[in-house]
Formats: sequence, C-alpha cells, structure tokens
Amino acid sequence: MGVGAGAGDRFLIPVTQDVAQVQSDRRRARVPSARHLDVLRRGRGSVVGAVIARVDDRRGRGDPSVRRRPDRSALGARRSPPLPPSAGRADGRDDFALSRSQSFENFADTPYSHWKALQTHHAASFPNHYDDGKQTLTKYSNGVRDKGRAEQLRHSHRWYGRNFQEEFVCPLARRLSSDSTADGPKWSPRQKVCDPYRKAKQKDCLVYSVGSNGKAEFEKAVIEEIGLHCEMHTFDHVDKNKRNGDFATALRPYSTFHHWGFADEEAARKMPTKYKTLRGTMDELGHVGRTIDIFKIDCEWCEWFTWRKWLTVDMRQILVETHNAPMPNARDFFFGLHDAG
Repeated sequence: MGVGAGAGDRFLIPVTQDVAQVQSDRRRARVPSARHLDVLRRGRGSVVGAVIARVDDRRGRGDPSVRRRPDRSALGARRSPPLPPSAGRADGRDDFALSRSQSFENFADTPYSHWKALQTHHAASFPNHYDDGKQTLTKYSNGVRDKGRAEQLRHSHRWYGRNFQEEFVCPLARRLSSDSTADGPKWSPRQKVCDPYRKAKQKDCLVYSVGSNGKAEFEKAVIEEIGLHCEMHTFDHVDKNKRNGDFATALRPYSTFHHWGFADEEAARKMPTKYKTLRGTMDELGHVGRTIDIFKIDCEWCEWFTWRKWLTVDMRQILVETHNAPMPNARDFFFGLHDAG
C-alpha cells in the first residue's frame, strides 16, 4: 500500500505486496523471511531484486552483519527508469500478470515494464521520513491528549512537510467531484479516487464514507461518475446542522445515511448509540465478508485509534484525512499501513 502525506490529507491505495515487505524489513533491520524471498526473487532485474540478491549472498556466506540495515547504495540511483511502450513480453508471457497479481487486480491493465518502473520508483523513496538520529519522527509532533489544544498543534503541518511524502502516484486519479470546492470530496490531490473508471467496469461495488457534515458532493459524484451499481453508505455521529440541514435528507438520492460514527471498542462500548466499530458496522449492515471498494474517512482523530481494524477487512482503496501528528500513533499509523502492503 503506497502512502502519501501532505498538509492534512492522505491518499492511500494498494500498490504491491513485495516492495512493501522489503522496505518493512529494511526499516526494522531484519532479514526478509524465506517466503518473501521466494516471492521477491522474481524481481532480480529491479531495484528490489538487487536488495534481495544482496541479502541472499550475505546470508549464504554466513555474514553476521546480514541483520544490519542494508546500505542504501544497494538501491542505486534514485531516478526512475523511463517507461517504454509495452508491446507484450518478449518471452510470450502475459504482460499484465505481475501487476494483476501484486495489486489485488487494482492495476490489472498495467504492463510489466510500467509496473516494474513504478516499483523501482516506490522502493527508491524509502525510508520516506526525516531521520537526524535525534528527533526522528518526533519533531513537530504532538501528544495523543492534545486534540483541540491549539498551542500544541500549531506546528503539525511541519511534521508532514518532513515525513511520508507520496510514494506511489496513481496515473488516473480523480477528485470526486471535480467541480466542487466543498470539503466533502477533499481538495488535496492525495485524496482522489484512483482510476474510478476501473470501478465503473465492476459488476457491483461497496463504498463507505465516514464523516459527512451533511455534504453530499462525494456521494453524488460516485453515483454519477462511477455508476448506480455502487452501494453507498455514509456515517456520522451528528445527523443535522444549521448549514446543511438533515443529513439523511441531503444524502438520500445517493447514499444511505447511518447516524453513528466509528470508534475503537472501548468508545463503542461506552457510547453504543453514538459510535460503532468497523466490524460491528459491517455485521449490522450484513456486509461481513464483502469487499469495501472505497473507504473514505474523515473522522477528526478517530483514524489514529481505529486504523488497525481497517486491516482486518478487504478494502481496495483507503482515502483518509489525518489530523495533526500525535505520537506514537502517527508513526505506527504510517508504518503499519505501509507494512500491511
């Protein structure tokens, strides 16, 4: 899963299984498992393959330093190679098999050469955070109890300027809707829907939109630009306000509104009429076992306490707006989503 960070909005989307694992292993200063090595050896001609081949050679020699973080020089130049036009694999193999298998079919029509170039670019961006050996990921951060405390939060934007820049660019990402300046669809280019035309080709789709404030621009665009086959559900623990009126009424042409927010197990247990967990929501709506094609969430800090549960569900795209940088939650959030692949 590629992770992009900017001043407030994030765009997360499944990218590859193998590159994410290599980067996770390098960050944690450990040797990739035999299972991951088997998967990754297929890419020896790429940057990732070079790293794995080097680990293999050192392991074979019994080099005790194999557990140290590999030297970054193994990644070679940071420039991504050009993208040659694809005319099919010279060996006659399926030109799209690799991208299809490694992206959970999200990029099923991406040719081999383009996919390997995207992986190379993705790997070269690691570790993707500033490390001065002293204040790694802590400078400009804040505490988990600082929500609403302006003085403690005023430098959060600088934290995002130093850490977790966009690693993977979806070629045909689109902001839904494209003609709105409202907060619903988000303004940041990192909170666009990746290749919505792919979703339009599906037989069905399921979309969760968490955090509404009575705005229907995103839901309207999904139905109009992706299709009526998308089943839309919108969640908010507030159901009306002066500006947008009754949320259910505003959303009714496009989405089913549910008057509860998302929270962790403790908050959901204490305030069951106001919050539910993701799993509890899917169980109540009869969605257990289904794929959530787009999961868009703007829940004012709940992301820092609920993200692990997202990984227990089959989600194909996650669009999340993060708020400030509470530690260690922000660190664990970005590393955890990245390592999940």
